Amino acid sequence: MTKLTFKQITEKLNKIILRTSTVLEWIISLTILLAVGIGLIDLFIEYEVFSLDFSTVKLDEMLPKFLNLVVGLEFIKMIMVHSHGAILEVLMFATARQLILDHSMEGHLLGVVAIAGLFAIWRFLYDQNEEQAHLQRLLEKIRTKEEKHESLSVEEKETIKIIEKAGVVGQDYSHHHR
Repeated sequence: MTKLTFKQITEKLNKIILRTSTVLEWIISLTILLAVGIGLIDLFIEYEVFSLDFSTVKLDEMLPKFLNLVVGLEFIKMIMVHSHGAILEVLMFATARQLILDHSMEGHLLGVVAIAGLFAIWRFLYDQNEEQAHLQRLLEKIRTKEEKHESLSVEEKETIKIIEKAGVVGQDYSHHHR
């Protein structure tokens, strides 16, 4: 029986915690996705979206509810992608949603200022190259694992799919991975 060092124990615990948090993120994302799907069906039924009777269409009532669903979908992306860009997109959608819902002059002013601030962050503080470098390091780590013929975890395989689908990192990995 080998005695584990403190470092080995903490590494194993870190892996367990990371895997557990990943599973919980998936569960949360699936729950939100399910809620969005049910909400969409409910809205279609409630507002008779597919009927030809357009007198039932009440855009003032529908729009906030549909925007809630969009914010939910963006939130799922934020959870799954783990990028600064995804966070900024969620904040942008949530702020735009609130701006549309709020009918006061002060609310509109604050909403416009908030969106301007988010655009300023996007333009001057958000470094897309830094995010690409982070994703490239993540892919390099996965490549190294593949070269050692170690099996990839489900999370690593999903990470590759998400990054490739987003087209954030150069296509060289797509060809290497295939």
